Amino acid sequence: MRATRIIAMTAALCATLICARGGIASEVPADCAAYVPYGLPVTTGQHPTTLACRAGYLSQVDGDTLQPDWVAWSLTSERALGCEPRSNAFHYDDKLPVGFYATPGDYALSGRDLGHLSPDRDNAVSADMERDSFDVPTNMSPQAPGLNRLEWESLEETTRAWTHTLGDLYVIDGPIFSGAPSTIGQHKIAVPSAYWKVIIAGKQAVAFTMTNDTHPKGPLTPFVVSIADIERQAGITIPVPAGVDKTKVALPWQADVTGFAKAKKAACAH
Repeated sequence: MRATRIIAMTAALCATLICARGGIASEVPADCAAYVPYGLPVTTGQHPTTLACRAGYLSQVDGDTLQPDWVAWSLTSERALGCEPRSNAFHYDDKLPVGFYATPGDYALSGRDLGHLSPDRDNAVSADMERDSFDVPTNMSPQAPGLNRLEWESLEETTRAWTHTLGDLYVIDGPIFSGAPSTIGQHKIAVPSAYWKVIIAGKQAVAFTMTNDTHPKGPLTPFVVSIADIERQAGITIPVPAGVDKTKVALPWQADVTGFAKAKKAACAH
């Protein structure tokens, strides 16, 4: 009888949390299945995690680091041309279960930005999506201002421009931790040492890592890595389309940033 009760309690817990390493896997909510067409990423370790399906992305939030292990979304050309104004509505995500509590106040006076992993401009196609992009901790990570506002932003801008020439993309990104990370705020949000991003276009993929430091805007080529490098550094397995070589360092595609900027301006003129 006691064993039956324990099994029932474990099942109930895993319905809310994704049990790490050999536990019961949580199903992807139907509303977010399109964001992970090749399957869910798999992380190593024993951290408590929960899947968060939001209007514009799917996130796996880590209860120890109090930020996403990864965030995935589909970036269509329509989404990239979204015109919703930036709200700056940073807020605690009250849809998360108990144990995943962090607030915008944790970032105050920390010297770190509330860094979007799924960018606000990738979610500007509707008010609901734009608002959900400001969920804390569901889509936020403590980034150096000189990363968040410079080269990481350049990578986000370039990714949106790729939709102008390549069509729909799938994007997934997340943090990398090394050693014993420092923390910020009352709830001790862990500070990553670096960030990674993988962009998939059809049966091709390109991958990047950037350390959590200042990087002026410039060419993205120095930050290109293989997906296998990311998996090793971040302790994650990233699903990709059949035929993608994870060990290959693929150079970024050409981006028509000027053409995209003109299309964006025209789309938002009214």
